[in-house]
Amino acid sequence: MKHTYYIKGMSCQGCRKHVEQSLSSTPGVEKVSVDLELEEAQIEFNTHIPLETLQEYLSANGGNYRILTSPEDNHSTLKESSVKQKEQVLKDAQYYCPMQCEGDKTYPKPGDCPICGMDLVPMATASAQEQSELKVLSHKFLIAIVFT
Repeated sequence: MKHTYYIKGMSCQGCRKHVEQSLSSTPGVEKVSVDLELEEAQIEFNTHIPLETLQEYLSANGGNYRILTSPEDNHSTLKESSVKQKEQVLKDAQYYCPMQCEGDKTYPKPGDCPICGMDLVPMATASAQEQSELKVLSHKFLIAIVFT
């Protein structure tokens, strides 16, 4: 039997390969072909494998990928857990795209980059930046003292 499933959460060829390998390692799966642009996976197997089993193998091998029966399906346990994680993030934090599609543009809420679709990353707080700068400057100061 050959079925088409939709995969959410892929952003590059490495993701595509990881999803393909994870699904191929599922017992009973004969062949897997993943298309990054269409976000589809063509899966061939002898007997029907429940969607939950395929999702378990995707989750067990790392990554935040969701496997869906249709592109509009939003009833996924991974989506629920990602929503809970996003709620825990500070509301006043700024977010940026790690690919820097629009340069240094920041966004007020977590989510996906409107240009490339990557997850937005929270910016380091001012105190964390100050701590790292202080450490670097202290190190430079000590080196200057030694050479003086």
